[in-house]
Amino acid sequence: MLKKHLPALITLLSIGSAQAATLGADNCRVILPTEVEVANETVTWSGPCVNGYAEGDGKLLRFVKKEQIGSFEGRMAQGMLADGYEKSPEGWQYEGQYKRGLRQGTGSILYKDGIRYDGEWKAGKREGRGAVTYTLGGRYEGPWTNDEPGGFGDGKITFAGNQRTINAADYTPPTRAEGEAEKFKLHERDSNSIYRFGHDVAYGTSVPFDKGYAQMTPQQQQQFRASYPLLHHDDVPPYPEKGTAEIFGWLAKAQNNVMAQGDFRAIVDIDATGRATAISIYSSPDQQLTDVIKILLGNQKFTPALCSGKPCAMRYPFNVHFGS
Repeated sequence: MLKKHLPALITLLSIGSAQAATLGADNCRVILPTEVEVANETVTWSGPCVNGYAEGDGKLLRFVKKEQIGSFEGRMAQGMLADGYEKSPEGWQYEGQYKRGLRQGTGSILYKDGIRYDGEWKAGKREGRGAVTYTLGGRYEGPWTNDEPGGFGDGKITFAGNQRTINAADYTPPTRAEGEAEKFKLHERDSNSIYRFGHDVAYGTSVPFDKGYAQMTPQQQQQFRASYPLLHHDDVPPYPEKGTAEIFGWLAKAQNNVMAQGDFRAIVDIDATGRATAISIYSSPDQQLTDVIKILLGNQKFTPALCSGKPCAMRYPFNVHFGS
């Protein structure tokens, strides 16, 4: 298939047809590496075409079965992304440079869970120097290798909460619990909700529904702390004062009304008094469930975080999968 095109393009695509897909109209083709291509994908390009390939500034839209799954607005070079702003099918947004259609050079990415990276890239991976800022607080800035912090080197780590900064070389990752974590269920008899279902209303969490953070075992606390990428070992995250049983009891009632299925992901800002001051929604299967969760979390009394032994503001993750 590639033999039909210009020799310069054959050289450019010598990585082989198994690693790149050519899409679009015959007189204005678009080339996507298989790392980013989606099965049964089609594209449209609104912009200039040179020698049969998208070239220059314009807008690329990506579709599967006529449903838009992604977009790119910026500069194309010989049919491939070169420099611009991209929304991906996976939900992340990137603005920066590319090479052969993959992120390379400098650029910034915002993942769908709110994590942000600013820095250097190579072949679609974080490589060189860059900084990642985590949604739950904390930041790493320094070298990267193959999409991971590169041995820390001269990097800096800033912890969630009171923003203490240390040399990354001095950082000791927290000990992770060994073996498979115990999974807890919430039965209707354990919920404070006035609604009764006669069955389990929630399950799958590695921390008990009916306990606040202080009442958990050290192993259970460790399981919850693992939600935070950079939490100082002396600090304590915020948590619902009486546990999450009442929240999930009401959520079971709400889901029973709307019958929604899918993932709900949110981050709650908790101030130093244990009050929710803001709720950021990252995904939700239903607007009614979103409204209910906002009310439940907004009215919830939290045990505030502790930073160096003193109450401090910190963020709390709230993630739920609504099933049938």
